Amino acid sequence: MYSSLKCHCQREFTLWILCFDDQTYGVLAKMGLPQMRLISLAQFEKGDEQLLAAKRSRSLVEYYWTCTPSLPLYLLKHFQDIESITYIDADVYFYSDPAPLFDELGEGSVLIMEHRYAPKYEAWTQVSGIFNVEYLTFRRDKYALECLNWWRDRCNEWCYARHEAGKYGDQKYLDDWPQRFKGIVVSRHPGAGLAPWNAEQFRFTSRNGHPYIADDPVIFHHFHGLKLIGSMAALSNPTYCYPVSLLKNLYFAYFCALHGAETSCRREGAIIQGSPAIPLAKLLHGLVCEGWLLTRYPLIACVFWKWAQKRRSDMELLDAGYRAFEIGERRQARCLLMRALCRNPRFVVKPGVLAILVKSFSALAACFIFCGLL
Repeated sequence: MYSSLKCHCQREFTLWILCFDDQTYGVLAKMGLPQMRLISLAQFEKGDEQLLAAKRSRSLVEYYWTCTPSLPLYLLKHFQDIESITYIDADVYFYSDPAPLFDELGEGSVLIMEHRYAPKYEAWTQVSGIFNVEYLTFRRDKYALECLNWWRDRCNEWCYARHEAGKYGDQKYLDDWPQRFKGIVVSRHPGAGLAPWNAEQFRFTSRNGHPYIADDPVIFHHFHGLKLIGSMAALSNPTYCYPVSLLKNLYFAYFCALHGAETSCRREGAIIQGSPAIPLAKLLHGLVCEGWLLTRYPLIACVFWKWAQKRRSDMELLDAGYRAFEIGERRQARCLLMRALCRNPRFVVKPGVLAILVKSFSALAACFIFCGLL
């Protein structure tokens, strides 16, 4: 994230990093990167009794979330020269200058990002909220400070990795900000707030090596749920369906940056978890069945990804046929299973497929004719 911001941001900035462990602080301190300032956990927590009291009832991830509003407040309190502060998740990567987002804020006090869920994920709004805590800008004014202090108090009171009474982590609290506080600006830039839950709605292209959505440059993508596996693959969330244009224009640039950052950190003595190599059989199984992505070979990765997408689509069709039969929709079940067989004849050996199809003579005859032609 740091390298992408330094590459594309045209204005002067300071990236403040809250280090939750001593190794992170030590490695980054050795690297001595320009425009980066570090905050140790002990320094951040010193004298904050409310935060320390909340820490005792939270898991590690829940404590990360609890700290989110406290970090910009900490900086605004201790560094009076800061006119505005932007919170950015660590798994965000920039592809162009974020200047349009500061322009969007204008005279407002707080800039927030909508999830903009793809239609198939729209129901997630009830759990994860309307807005995402991935990129939030707060101006030093009374409206932003009122918002931040209210958010911090709520997170100190309750911030857990579960959905309860209309709350979820630090994020559901943002749902009513546009109504609760003055000066809230919701970003409308198509190239900001991109993430797995909304990116499949868009077609990505490249102009002079930079990704675009139609005529708008991509500003940043949030690589939620991505984990490196060894030195050759990454695990994406199989729930999501990424278009190949997204992989080609965004993901592989991020993979290169991740491997480069990992090499730099290892050089400074960082201990990074993960095996250096994956057995070929396990790699192939992961690529075809588990939604893994090759990180070093874009063309081969795209071929495997399309193959895996087709396999997932076939299995979804088969599962839909089974579900339809279970609820008594036999005609729909037969139609779905016939479509699945036409796309993948090997499903004829799946348990229950022929048993469902024999309920209709025409469907059974069609099945035998189809299999006889193979």
